[in-house]
Amino acid sequence: GPGEEKGRRATHQAAEAGGGSPAPCGVGGADALRLRGLQRQELNQAFAKDASRMVGGHPTWWSVDGQCFLYFSEEHSHWKANAVRTAGGDGVCNVGLGKKKAGRGWAHSGVAGEDPEQALRSGEGWFEVLEGDWEHAEVEVKECVDVFALEFSSKQVVFEERYKCGDESSEEKHRADEAIVFHGWRLGRAGDLRLVLPAMPEAHVDGEVEAAPSLEVVGDAPSAAGATNFLGDPDSVVLRRCARL
Repeated sequence: GPGEEKGRRATHQAAEAGGGSPAPCGVGGADALRLRGLQRQELNQAFAKDASRMVGGHPTWWSVDGQCFLYFSEEHSHWKANAVRTAGGDGVCNVGLGKKKAGRGWAHSGVAGEDPEQALRSGEGWFEVLEGDWEHAEVEVKECVDVFALEFSSKQVVFEERYKCGDESSEEKHRADEAIVFHGWRLGRAGDLRLVLPAMPEAHVDGEVEAAPSLEVVGDAPSAAGATNFLGDPDSVVLRRCARL
C-alpha cells in the first residue's frame, strides 16, 4: 500500500549444488525499433519486442531502461506509447481493453491493417499529444540492430524479500528449486542491461529458507513473463558496468 517499499533480490546459481554444468544461456540480436522525431524525448529511443508480455493480443515493446513501452490498442486499432507509473505513465497493467486507462498514451501510430505490426514499423500516420491536443508528428521508425537479447534459465534461485513501512521492516527468504527463466536486453555491447526478474511462486517453509513449489511449465520451459511490482509494472533491475579504477 502507500508508503510501503518492497525490494527483492534474486541470486542466480548457474550450477546445481555440489557441481554440475551451467544452465543454458543465450544471447542474440533482439527484434527492436528506434523512434525519432517525437517532442517527448524519452520516446526517441530503441524499443525491443517482449513476446512474454502481451497487451491487445500483441507483444509489447520496451525501452531498454524499462521506463517506456509501446502497446497495441484494440479499441483504436493502432499502437500507443506510454510508460510505467514510476515514470509518469499509466502503467502496462492499466491500458488494455476494459482497463481503467484503456487506450491511453502520449503518441500513437497510424491505423493498423491486416498486419498490425506494420503500422508500428511505419513512420506514416503518427500523432502526439501536445498541450492537450493530438497533433501530427513527423516520426522516423527504423530497425535497430544494436539491441541484444539475453535469456537464461537458473537451476536454483534464492529470493530475498524486504518490506519497509515507516520504521518497521522485515525480510523473508524463498528458494525455488525448479528452473526459472530470466530474460533481458542491452543496448550495444557495453550498455546498461535490463534484467526482468522472474515471477516468484508462493512458498512453503522448509527449515530456515522457504522452498517454492514447482512452477507451471508451458512447453519445455517455465513461463518467462516475469514478476510485477506493487504498481503492476514489470519487476526489473538495470545493471550497469562499473568504471575500472
